[in-house]
Amino acid sequence: MAVGRRRRQIETDHEEMILIGLITSQQFCEEIFPLIKREHFESRHSQRVFEWLKEGWDATHQPLGKAIEQVYQDHSERLPEEESRLISRMLGHLSERFADDQITNWPYHIDRTRTWLQRRSLEVLTDRIGAELKRGRVQEALATVQNFGSTASRGLAYKWVSPFTDVELQQRIASGLDNISGIFQFDGALGRVLGPWDRGWLVAYFGPMKRGKTWWLTETGGAGVVQGLRVSFFTLEMKLESMSKRSITNVTGLVDRPGEIRIPVWDCAQNQDDSCDLPERANDEPAPVGADKQIVWDENSAYKPCDFCRRNPEGFLQNYRPATWFKTIEKSEDEIFANGIIKKSRAFADHYHGGNLKVSELPRFEGTIDDVEAILQRQEAEEGHVPDMIVIDYADILNGPGRDDRERLDIIWKRLAAMATKRNCIVVTASQTTRKSIERRSIKQTDIAEDIRKLAHIDVGISLNQEETERNSMVMRVGVMAHRHREHPGEEVFCLQSLNLGMPVMDTFTASETMAEHIAGEGFDD
Repeated sequence: MAVGRRRRQIETDHEEMILIGLITSQQFCEEIFPLIKREHFESRHSQRVFEWLKEGWDATHQPLGKAIEQVYQDHSERLPEEESRLISRMLGHLSERFADDQITNWPYHIDRTRTWLQRRSLEVLTDRIGAELKRGRVQEALATVQNFGSTASRGLAYKWVSPFTDVELQQRIASGLDNISGIFQFDGALGRVLGPWDRGWLVAYFGPMKRGKTWWLTETGGAGVVQGLRVSFFTLEMKLESMSKRSITNVTGLVDRPGEIRIPVWDCAQNQDDSCDLPERANDEPAPVGADKQIVWDENSAYKPCDFCRRNPEGFLQNYRPATWFKTIEKSEDEIFANGIIKKSRAFADHYHGGNLKVSELPRFEGTIDDVEAILQRQEAEEGHVPDMIVIDYADILNGPGRDDRERLDIIWKRLAAMATKRNCIVVTASQTTRKSIERRSIKQTDIAEDIRKLAHIDVGISLNQEETERNSMVMRVGVMAHRHREHPGEEVFCLQSLNLGMPVMDTFTASETMAEHIAGEGFDD
């Protein structure tokens, strides 16, 4: 115990996370074993387990994994009964915690452990100096300080390379060029155009007001969970219950009341205006029109939608002009929230690790990035939740310092980019475009509201494009406005959507699809 101060509370959560890494992760072991010592652990039981892990690593340079159970059995009889019981309980807790977490973001934990090791080294040094001084051993205290100086920087995360002589580095660069694998990617044409997203990236959706930005952020978070990512979602516009309902709707399709719901299906503009003369066409009459000569949906009409050319891209895709029609589906009593929310939510959670999504609410125009960081730290400390993706709805209404809105937004977006790098995760947010963009067919970079410097801070910028007729047709065009890491295609993705079912994207299409890339829907009977 240090002189003149109370014993520090042992940080069991962080010590347990370190032990999990040393038991399971090759990457973690390679980075941390050269830095860590028995004395860094405050818990006596952690120290004992660390000794076993270090012995195994020195012998094989492989983490022990499940073999730690056998190592414990081999040593348990020689341990005092109480210590053996406590270590058994700790190993059981470690096993449960790792099974629940299935940690993937090891670089983040490595950086955090380096910082922890620096602090613990200083605490150990303070204790040693205090003990030497208490005994009147001034020279020994000075030697302790000098010896510490030669090793104090070992835990620093600073790195450097020699790019002209490091062949292994050069090989990694060569193999990685134009080959971003990422940790997240949408399905279908949307994934092909937007590409994979990687750790450390800041991604933003841009669109005018009421364009469905929150739905797209919800879709992104839900897709992340389905792909096995841990997601922390922050809402600044909606209450927790409302935002949670959107998330549940997005993955379950539950509705407020039973009955018929109209959903979009693919059609072709040349089918609708009767200009198609292909024999494969499913129809022989134009789509019904109203008094204003505009196409109107009539479920009693004999008209049939046709997307034959979309479903047969080789040889026919050049004929296809994207359009939509509608069909009705029936939602039963079992498919409304009141009757299905618990059962459907549980089914999703069991199948897709639904506990990986954490939704937090911040006050509109008052919540700050510091608030976001504080909640993330609590999620990690209390539940072991370290996000692979952070979704913020949305950045522009975060509060922060600055002489005016332009400076405030520049600082906020810079900090979001830094958050993505520091936490080794994807940060996804949205931003509102100018009033002029409401009337524009497709959003341009110059439509970004308040401060175009946002583009300088993001890795991927995505435009949400939808004219009034497209809104009525339940279709949206999604494109890439900016991409830091690769050339982006100029094409847009046509997305069928049904917000009544919580689905901003039901199926996708691009004009450059090939048979190999095409993912066909159910289509229609010819």
